[in-house]
Amino acid sequence: MDSKQRGGRRSGAGRPRLTPDGLVSHNVTLSADDWAVIETLGNGNRSAGVRSLVEMMREEYAAAFTPLT
Repeated sequence: MDSKQRGGRRSGAGRPRLTPDGLVSHNVTLSADDWAVIETLGNGNRSAGVRSLVEMMREEYAAAFTPLT
């Protein structure tokens, strides 16, 4: 192979993480109406919509919100 191969790990390559610890994937089953709300909140992106909804709930219920550990 040529010594100038493409690809492989490179410093600074790739998309930056959305959170310092990365994200965790889960399957969620909701009604079509609920998904429509989520998609609206995320401008068509379901993951962004769920993150937006969680952030809204954190702000609304900040005193009561305690993450499970």
